[in-house]
Amino acid sequence: MADLKQTATALTDICARTESDFLGLGQELGTIHSDAQELTRHVVALLATDQEQSMQAALKEIQSHAAQALAELSQRRTQLSEDLAGLNTIHADLAALHLHNGSFKQVAKNLKMVGLNISIESARSELAKANFQALAEEITELSQTVHGVAANIRDDAGGAQKTMDAIQVEIAGRMGHLDGLIGAVQATVHNSLAEVDKLTRLTMTVLDGIGLKATEIGDQVSRLVVGVQIHDNITQRVAHIRQAIEEAVDLIQTSTVIPLPPPALAAVYGKVYGINRIQITHLHTILDDVGDTRVKSATALEKLAAAVISVAQPEGLDSSDGPRGHALKTSNNHHPVAVLQRALEQLLALFEEGNAHIQRLQAARELTARTIAEMDRHIEKVREINFEIRLKALNAVVKSTHLGDTGKAIEAIVNEMKALAGQSNATIQSVTHIMEEISSASQTMERRDRGKEQQADSAGRQLRSGIDRFSDACADFKARSQSALDMGRRLQEKIEQTRHRIEFFERMLEVCRRHHTGLTQLGQRLQAFADAVDDEWMAEEQNILERYTMQRERDAHLQAFHGASATGTQAARPSETKGPEETLDDNVELF
Repeated sequence: MADLKQTATALTDICARTESDFLGLGQELGTIHSDAQELTRHVVALLATDQEQSMQAALKEIQSHAAQALAELSQRRTQLSEDLAGLNTIHADLAALHLHNGSFKQVAKNLKMVGLNISIESARSELAKANFQALAEEITELSQTVHGVAANIRDDAGGAQKTMDAIQVEIAGRMGHLDGLIGAVQATVHNSLAEVDKLTRLTMTVLDGIGLKATEIGDQVSRLVVGVQIHDNITQRVAHIRQAIEEAVDLIQTSTVIPLPPPALAAVYGKVYGINRIQITHLHTILDDVGDTRVKSATALEKLAAAVISVAQPEGLDSSDGPRGHALKTSNNHHPVAVLQRALEQLLALFEEGNAHIQRLQAARELTARTIAEMDRHIEKVREINFEIRLKALNAVVKSTHLGDTGKAIEAIVNEMKALAGQSNATIQSVTHIMEEISSASQTMERRDRGKEQQADSAGRQLRSGIDRFSDACADFKARSQSALDMGRRLQEKIEQTRHRIEFFERMLEVCRRHHTGLTQLGQRLQAFADAVDDEWMAEEQNILERYTMQRERDAHLQAFHGASATGTQAARPSETKGPEETLDDNVELF
């Protein structure tokens, strides 16, 4: 009697103590299901909207800009080569100017000698001295002026040469490096665009996969919820066991109050044996159900965790800058989007480097223009000097006719001065021709560069705008991706907590196993009494089966002890109709 009471109390207590565990588990499952739905909606919205509209649109735009920039970069390379050739021409012409500068120096030297000879010849008579001494001084001054102009031409041409030498060396030295970089960046950009495009094209496949995983999450949560709902079922069945045990205790108490003869006492204990045997079967079905629920719950939680990971980190979800040590980590610095962004920045850097070279060439053209302007002033000064020489020579010839033999000598010297003016004019024409060639080469470069510079500026601005938009789209996508990963991580933590929570199943099983063993041992002690009164205890067993058990338990009991199902025994007679207890059976099974 004490063993039976202890079993009834223990089973009732474990049901009462685990009720809060079942309720808490149910609440957690509700939260998990809600969070899983929110995670699914977030990821689907992220992939279906952001990637399809924002990132893909930015990608298509940047594909066009990158192609245009790469084409422009190749044209820049050709343009630089052409401009370097133009600089070489200008440099050679400046060298020619430097050579012609020697002619001006020679004219200045000879002109100085003419002034000196006129001074010597005019000193032979006072009249000659009065007429030509001033001319001799003026010619000497003109020679000094020509010499100064020659020095200016030398300095300006030499300075321009040195500057262009530096620019040529600088750009030519970078050309080989630029060629290598252009090829590498072209390949990187092309491959990166292809990889990112391939990644975005996986969107629909990923979305389909997420839909399946979302369904699986719902299925697994449903399985867990059904497992949680078993508590009410178990509590009802334990209540049936307790009622049967209390009836058995009443029989034992009655036998102790009224002295009974041995046959009557055997009949009482035989009935107790029948009651006990039914409860052993009932407790066994409870053990099976709780054990099965525990296994299914653990399996469902594992599948749920795997499904959550699949939803939280679909292919293409980027978290390369996310916290380290994450349970959910999908990418790193080798993610196609990150590689593309670096490649585009390299392309833009090359583009800007090309612009810098073009600007250096523009500086060379500006220097050329300034040099030509200076040369024009110098040559104009020489022209003025030549005109003055010719005018003075003409005046000197007129005056020399009045001086006899002295005049004839001075006239010969003056004719030499006129020859020097002619020589200077020839040099001026050569220099002017060279300057025209320099100006023409510079203007050709400028016309060619002006049109391309406008295109280049437009291509550069569009590329930068495209990169900025793509970067913004990627940053937004990455932020929302990280949000999805954080949601997935928190959901995983909840699932892990739930794994620990279902340990109460083991406590329930331990209590049920212990008392199942106790009832089995009690049945062995009552076996001798039952053997003496087979008919009576069997009738009592059938009576209890009909009053306190559900159809599933009746089937299990008859299968265990009689080797037949309820449909093949008197426990399920055709004339029997379902009472309130049978209706309860249906509700519990459906529940």
